[in-house]
Amino acid sequence: LTNGDLVVLKNTTLIEKFNSAGARATAPFPLTFPTGTTTDVAPMINGQFMVCTSGTTNTLRTYSAAGVINATPIVTSSLPTPALGASGMSSCIQAPDGTVYVVFSAIATVRAYNSTMTTTLWTYTDSNTLTVNQTSKIALRPNGNLLIADRGYDHILELTKDGAF
Repeated sequence: LTNGDLVVLKNTTLIEKFNSAGARATAPFPLTFPTGTTTDVAPMINGQFMVCTSGTTNTLRTYSAAGVINATPIVTSSLPTPALGASGMSSCIQAPDGTVYVVFSAIATVRAYNSTMTTTLWTYTDSNTLTVNQTSKIALRPNGNLLIADRGYDHILELTKDGAF
């Protein structure tokens, strides 16, 4: 986080927080997610963090640095529109310009949202199933491009920050 603290996905239902000296934070940490599967946790540029889940919840939620939920849900596979159907989120990240990128694994899709996550900026869905089949994690390159790992074919897909292949 911006203050040097670190939030860590411990398993599919727990998130731990450590301060910059490595000491474990206490209440409300560890955060427990009873439904769905927590797939990713990522820092936000405002010092908060976001959590992606799949399964029955399939949502992206934001939390203050203290672990207090801000909104639930902000993004689902059907919000903001257009709907993606029942597709699990596998990863999320926020770029320095505020754009939020979410990877939906079941349909090999990456979606970009504005910084408040209320508007879909673009959606990339691979129409060539030989290129991508099970997208998993996302990372940002220094030039702003996105790197998306694919579990099905064991390779990396690179997209521009505007969603071009």
